[in-house]
Amino acid sequence: GNGGITLQNAGVAVAALDPGKAFGSSAAGPLQFRVSAGGVTGDWQPLATLVRLPELKELKCPVTPELACKLAGANLFLVDSISTDARFDHPVQVPDGFPGTALPVPHPAGPLYVKLRDDPAVISTVALNVEQLPPSSNEVARAAERHAAAHIEETSSASSGAQKAPAAPSAPPPDPATVAPPASAPPIPASAPAPAPSTAPPSTAPPATSPSAPPAASPTALPPAPPAVPASSTAAPPSSLSSPPSSAAAPPS
Repeated sequence: GNGGITLQNAGVAVAALDPGKAFGSSAAGPLQFRVSAGGVTGDWQPLATLVRLPELKELKCPVTPELACKLAGANLFLVDSISTDARFDHPVQVPDGFPGTALPVPHPAGPLYVKLRDDPAVISTVALNVEQLPPSSNEVARAAERHAAAHIEETSSASSGAQKAPAAPSAPPPDPATVAPPASAPPIPASAPAPAPSTAPPSTAPPATSPSAPPAASPTALPPAPPAVPASSTAAPPSSLSSPPSSAAAPPS
């Protein structure tokens, strides 16, 4: 210690420490302490982490948000990195031994987030008033170029959209295809005439009569034929019978 200790009571002591005077301007890192009383010393206990601080003075930003801002200060080599978001997605890394007095940083939407070289695991926040810089002639020219490019892109997209709009009528080709089914529908009526021979139901009715006809035709047609045969056979016997009477009549004469 450096003698800057004051006892509040028998159990509490208040110590004051000036790291610059006690350790010099290059001291950094974890600090520890221990109590020594009556020739007996205790164990070392963690106190804090000593870091050296840079001096951040001002932040100047141009009107164009795409352009970087200028962070001015001193001892900027003590900064490890700077970001505009707490996750450090797009940090600005400060080179080792950086001797400059200004750093380019992105346009902040709030405070700046800083990691110090002596303890980069800890993220600190810095709030500075942003000084708006008037646009330069180059910025004005670039803004005009960006505006013209944006206008060309809008017109090209509009024209491409207009060209794509007529392409929509190309959808009608499916419509003729949908009209084609009606054209194919007539063939179904044309084949429907095939059912028209469903007049065959009448033709099926004759088969119903034809089964009844065989019984009627077989009894009527068969009986007439047999009588014709006996008629011819019976005609012969009468002729033979008539000849005997002629021969018998001769004796009486």
